[in-house]
Amino acid sequence: MERPALAKGVTLHQLDHHGSPTFRLVGPAGQQWQVRPLLYHVAVHADGTRTVADLARLATESMGSPVRTEDAALVVRWLADRGLIEGIAAAGKPEPAPGHPFGQVRRRLFSGPALTAAATGMAFLFRPRWVVLLLLLSLAVRLPPYATIHGLGILQLITTNPWSATTPTHVAVLGSIMLAVALLHELGHAAAARAVRMNVREIGIGLNVIYPICYTRIDDIWAGTRQQRFAVSAGGIYFQFLAGSLMWSYYLIRPDIPWALLALVNDLTILSNFQPFLRFDAYWMLSHLFGIVNLARRGWGQVLEWITLGRVRDDFLRTYGPVQRLVVAVYGVANAAFVAAFSWGLIRWSGLLLRMLPGELLRTLTEGPTAERAWILAQGVIWSVLVLNVGRRLYGWLAPLLRRQVARHVA
Repeated sequence: MERPALAKGVTLHQLDHHGSPTFRLVGPAGQQWQVRPLLYHVAVHADGTRTVADLARLATESMGSPVRTEDAALVVRWLADRGLIEGIAAAGKPEPAPGHPFGQVRRRLFSGPALTAAATGMAFLFRPRWVVLLLLLSLAVRLPPYATIHGLGILQLITTNPWSATTPTHVAVLGSIMLAVALLHELGHAAAARAVRMNVREIGIGLNVIYPICYTRIDDIWAGTRQQRFAVSAGGIYFQFLAGSLMWSYYLIRPDIPWALLALVNDLTILSNFQPFLRFDAYWMLSHLFGIVNLARRGWGQVLEWITLGRVRDDFLRTYGPVQRLVVAVYGVANAAFVAAFSWGLIRWSGLLLRMLPGELLRTLTEGPTAERAWILAQGVIWSVLVLNVGRRLYGWLAPLLRRQVARHVA
């Protein structure tokens, strides 16, 4: 990069430690490094208006010792590799990658030139005039069926026994269509990425604890602007909304309860994607819209700061403006309420399992398995996986704050 600039949210601090200056760098994700004077004096002048040679000259003047252009270039590369230089993709995402923890599996389905060509061919759908036109048409298509949905009794059918209106063939066909729509959702993310000139690595399927998912991997998303990242995150919902419009259009031509169920389930899936407390699309959209990296961790940091009356602080929150601080505070409280309600549900579920599971397990060993006993045992496994993952996620959010607080007191 000819004129490097520090990414938004990066801060530099010169501290006095036992009478000698020390230098600290804080990244957008809250990472902290104690850095050498050379890195500090090069980075502090990287504002996007100066070349690497200019940075070397200014660092020489600040330090009183010669700094070569090559040394300044190495500093810029070090910063870029950690996502701290604007416009250069980081080696790793600011948001912690899930990796392969307990209960998570990923399998690639599509990648390479074929995926890039398909995504590029669909990128025109993200031009503003196409977006406005298609969204208006999609809303218009939904108005007639939703106006009469109560009279059709579909909602009552879903809450009672939706299988009574379907056959095994219907279930197989509709299940295959929903899988295709899920992959189309991911193609929406890929097409949005190509529309803003980002590279798409792969589309695949996986398992997140007990929930089957599809995913898209984009190499340089964190190098884009917040508007570009928001567009990529919203692309999946946009494509799935358009797919639902085709379903409702077919239903208007040939009214059929199974098709109405399919279209309604698709729209309910879209609504579920708008809840921001799990790592679904709405979480990333909210994070990118306000430029808040690691939104969940920042929210827990704010809540923990309030609970401890400021004794445990997330220093990264100080780098945000008032609107971002308000978003973090509201999200932190809402997320804490969601986790509390979810945990209470797990506690009540655990009481039910404790009353049923030991006896059913014993009867399975002595009398043999039945469908009802197998379902109770499966609930026990699901409950265990959920508890382990909730604990792991809470530890991942809170542990860095607590470790930094302990280190501060020790120092």
